[in-house]
Amino acid sequence: MKNQSKWILLMDGLKAKVLTKNDSGTYSHIYGTEHLEEFSHQKKVFTHHLGRIRQHGVDWGNHHVFPLPEKPKKIDKELFARKLANFLNQNVIFYDKIVLVAPDHILGYLRTFLHKDVRRKIYKEIRKDLMRVPLNELDSYFNA
Repeated sequence: MKNQSKWILLMDGLKAKVLTKNDSGTYSHIYGTEHLEEFSHQKKVFTHHLGRIRQHGVDWGNHHVFPLPEKPKKIDKELFARKLANFLNQNVIFYDKIVLVAPDHILGYLRTFLHKDVRRKIYKEIRKDLMRVPLNELDSYFNA
């Protein structure tokens, strides 16, 4: 019989780690990443302030204010979710089941970038931020 591998993805908007539980009952890290200044170029391109556009025509003095299409933090979270989804998509053959643990809005971003093969292997979704929970207390959340 094949030994089934179950991965656990813990994620918030800034950090993520992938764990697996050993036969001895301890967790071991498979992958971890942080959202430090990785996408800091976004902050230079986008701003929280409204921009101005000059209207071409007869009256050259009129300016119109236009809002940004999306907020930079939202774009950063989407890029971070895409990075994690790419990791899960590329390593789909190494696990049989996966548990996704993240706040609801982060899970929404992540789901949009997951391939069908990964979505089929989702065993459970926990809509909480458990990044700061000690590893020895995680079982109480998974069994609930």
